[in-house]
Formats: sequence, structure tokens, C-alpha cells
Amino acid sequence: MSHMTFRRPAPPGGCQEISSLLIHLAGEFAPAIAGVWPAPHAAFVTAPAARRQLIALALAGGAAPAAVAELAQGPLARAIKAAIADAPEGLPRALGRMGETCWSAADYGRLLWALRHPRAAKAVRHAELVTPELVRALAALPEPMLAAAARTDLGVAGAELLRECYAAIARNRGEAAAREAAERWGRMSAGKLRQAVFDALAVDAPPPPFLGTPRLRPLASVAAVRDAGRRYRNCLRDDLSYLVDGDVAYYEWLGEPSAVVELCRDPVTGWRFEQARLAHNAPVPPAVGAQILAELEAMGVGLGRSWWQLRQALYQLGTPNLQLEPLDQLSAERFGR
Repeated sequence: MSHMTFRRPAPPGGCQEISSLLIHLAGEFAPAIAGVWPAPHAAFVTAPAARRQLIALALAGGAAPAAVAELAQGPLARAIKAAIADAPEGLPRALGRMGETCWSAADYGRLLWALRHPRAAKAVRHAELVTPELVRALAALPEPMLAAAARTDLGVAGAELLRECYAAIARNRGEAAAREAAERWGRMSAGKLRQAVFDALAVDAPPPPFLGTPRLRPLASVAAVRDAGRRYRNCLRDDLSYLVDGDVAYYEWLGEPSAVVELCRDPVTGWRFEQARLAHNAPVPPAVGAQILAELEAMGVGLGRSWWQLRQALYQLGTPNLQLEPLDQLSAERFGR
């Protein structure tokens, strides 16, 4: 955030005794505060937490020691006005909710930014406890998401992840597309957010590996697979990462009853039949399964064991432990039977 210029306060001249209590309460500001109030630093350590936070905030902004000394006395509102030029409206309330120990200079800068931002300020006002993690999360969120104060539940790492996703979308599809996506994210419940971000990131699926047949139609796009997931009431619409990566492909069997057929990329056999299911993940009847297998074989799809299954069996080659599941039984399992 380029507008933040807060810095660590320079220690005062000379060597000052600093108590462990002051170090605990004031953190990086302890040397500067010890220069204003020598040990035992009573004026600072006995002051209310809100007052201590204000003193550290002033030091972070570059206040002179003489000016800081005056902040320990008089009404808090007057001290705030003296310490912070154009103090944001919500600062007095926030100071009382910031805890006992001082923050870092960078986090004080984020706090002032948040209180001056019309959307971020709402999240600070509604927080029972104003923490460094809160203002870091607000500062990290994509700006369009700040309309939803509830998004602070994602934490700092979650906000930073969303910011990276936002930047990736902006690079690939433009700033307008990223902003539109982030505005939707800000209005979503946490339960729907993960899938929504993935959907916004994902490019469309690669072209299907086979043209298909009159009875085996390729589901040639992410939208088509999602639509099939809705129609078949299965998990197709939940995780499309393998489809987008080009590791799986889906076809729809248009016979009666209809089914969704999954192919997987295999390093040995190329594209291999993985499974097929009716609506609600019901098993495919044997007669229909035989028809599907015949059409897949005609298309050039592998019907045997996967590379992983072959490799696992080869580990047992020449030993009494080698057991091969019959191919017809393996085929039945792929149809859910």
C-alpha cells in the first residue's frame, strides 16, 4: 500500500534502561518511549490501553518526543486531535478495542487506511476486537471485496490468496473481469466462495480427445460438464480441475438410459475408460455397459488396466503374491456394479 509511510521510531540518544514490562507492552516503540518516560515508565505503563495505543500510533507517524509526552494527559479526544492530523472518525472507538500491547508501525498505517476507507471502516466499526490481523486482511483483500465486511473471516492468508487470484484474473482477462468477479465474491457465503473463485480462475476445458459418435456425445466445455452435473445430480459440477488440466474428458451416452462416461489420460494407453454412471450415480446395466464399451473401443479408447495398475502388478511379477483381477470384473466396477 504505497500511501503508508509509517516507520519504526528512531531510538532516542543515549542508553536508556528499558523494563521487560515496557518491552512487552510497547514492542518496537519501547526505546522511544523509554526516552520520553525513563524507567519505571510509569506514565506509560499505567495509562489506559487506548492511551498507550495512541502514543505508539503517534510515534509510528513520526511524532517528536516532546509532543508524545503531552499525549499522556488530558481528554483522549483532544490527545487524538493533537497526535493525528485529520484523524478518521472511527479512531477513538478503535483505540479502545485494540488490546493491551502496541502494534507494529506498518499495522498502524493499515489501521488508519482502513478507517479512512468507506468500506473497510465498516468492518473495523463492527469488530468486537480490532486486531493487526483484521487490518492486514482488509488491506490484502481485492478492493471490490471490501463491500462485504464478513470477508474478514478469511484471515490474512485467505485475503492474500484472493488478492493473488484477483491479479491472475486481471492479467488473463482484464481488470474489468477481475473486478466483476471480486464483487461477486464479496457477496457470497464462505461455503460458496471457494468454488466461485475457482470458476473465475479456470479457463475452459481443452478440446475433447475424440469426436464421439451419434450415441456418445463429448461434453466439450466446462459449461457443458456443469450442465450435465445438474441434470445427472452428481458431483461433476463440484471439481472441474482435472477437466481444465486436460487429465479427464467427459462424454454423454445418449442411449436409454443415458449416462455420463469419464475418460482419463493414461501415460501408456493414452485415453482410457475410467467409469460411467447413470443419474444420481446409479450403476449402468450390463446390456447398456456392453454397448458403451463397444463404442469406446471403436473410438480408440483403452479399456484395460491403467498404467498404475500394471505397475503395481509388475512389482509382484515372479512371486506367489501376484493376483490379477479379471478384466470383466474390473469393467463391472467401472460401471458401478
